[in-house]
Amino acid sequence: MTRIFKLVIPVLLLFILAMSLNRINPDARGADAVEGNLSYKEYLIRLDSLKLNIDSGDYDGSKHLMYKVVNDAMPSYWIGTPWDFNGTSQQPGEGTIACGYFLTTIMKQTGYDIERVRMAQQASSVLIKAYCSDIAYVKSVDELRTYLSEQPDSSTYLIGLDFHTGFVTKNGKEMNFIHSDYTARRGVVKEPITTSGALEVNQFFMIGSLD
Repeated sequence: MTRIFKLVIPVLLLFILAMSLNRINPDARGADAVEGNLSYKEYLIRLDSLKLNIDSGDYDGSKHLMYKVVNDAMPSYWIGTPWDFNGTSQQPGEGTIACGYFLTTIMKQTGYDIERVRMAQQASSVLIKAYCSDIAYVKSVDELRTYLSEQPDSSTYLIGLDFHTGFVTKNGKEMNFIHSDYTARRGVVKEPITTSGALEVNQFFMIGSLD
């Protein structure tokens, strides 16, 4: 019994130390630690901590965190929130959310200095010109895919369509469209750009890098 006790104690001490470090430093696992069994409010607090732990000049760190937020964390909370033309929800899973409000709400809650209501009511081109760099124009999903294939990994974009808008993310060959989908009133979805009905029916695409 004594021998087993002596073996167990060091293991328990290591476990307690690891848990303590994780409590002290929410970013202990790096920029990928943006998901978990957290409420949305808790997640936004965690995100503030993650941002503070990135040096002001660390462009790659900020870029990767933004990608993880938009491509991974936000969809895990918002997917399934219903679309409505007048939807203005600020809480995933509650009420409804229009496509423009989905963008400006996510941007506001992740730290952008943005007038959430006013910018949501503007044409998507206004939002893109105000907050994006390296703006490009394409005419089809195939052209969009070609354009994205030439862009850096862990990239996040705003895209404006004929009558719609959303986020686009790119990492390797993975290219996703994250948006509040008006088609069949599906609400917030994350889908490959090549299978998105909302992208397919458009003839004009304006895309800008969300730095």
